[in-house]
Amino acid sequence: MNRIEEYLNSLDKKNLVLLYASIIIAVFIVYYNYNYNILQEKIDNYNVKIVQLKKKLESTNSLRSVLSELKTQLKKLKKQNVSLNEDLKYLNVLVKTSSILHINEKNFLNILKNVLHNAIQNNIKASYTIDKNTDEYKKYIINVQGEFEPEMFDKFYEFIKNLEKIKAIKEITQLKIIKKDKVQFDMNIVFWSLL
Repeated sequence: MNRIEEYLNSLDKKNLVLLYASIIIAVFIVYYNYNYNILQEKIDNYNVKIVQLKKKLESTNSLRSVLSELKTQLKKLKKQNVSLNEDLKYLNVLVKTSSILHINEKNFLNILKNVLHNAIQNNIKASYTIDKNTDEYKKYIINVQGEFEPEMFDKFYEFIKNLEKIKAIKEITQLKIIKKDKVQFDMNIVFWSLL
C-alpha cells in the first residue's frame, strides 16, 4: 500500500488527473462489458414484446373489421325480419279473409289484396270487415278503418286515388276523418262481383 501512496505522491497534478480518468474509464468499460449481455437481453425482450403487441394490434384490427361486418349483416337481417313480419301479417290477413268467405273467390281476394297492399305501401294501418248479400250479383262492402300520422295526409290521398283506379270498385262511401293525435278514418268500399 505504501508503494501506491508513494507513487501517487510523486505524480504531479496533471498526471494524477489522467490516472483517475483512466481508472474511471476502465471501471466504465468493465461495467459496460459485464452488463452488455444483460442490457442486450432486455433489449431483445422489449423487441419481442413490441412484436407481440403489434400482432395483438393487428388481430384487434381484424376483429374490429369482422365486428363491423357482423353489424352490417345484422342490420340486413333486421330489415329482412321486418319485411318478413310484414309479409306474415299480410298472409294472416289473406287467411283470415278466405276463412270468412268459405268459398274460392279469387276476384274478391285480389281486390282485397290490392286494397291492403295499397294501405301498407302508404304507411296506413287499416282493418276491415266484410258485408255481402246473396243476389245474382254479389255486392261486397268492405269497411276499412285505420289511422295515420297527420304529416302523412298526402299518402292517404294517394291511397284513395289508388283505390279509385281498381276497376271492380263501384264507389267509396261514408268516408269519415277524425283528427286527434293521429288522423283516424272510416270508409266503405263497395264493389260488385258475379256469383
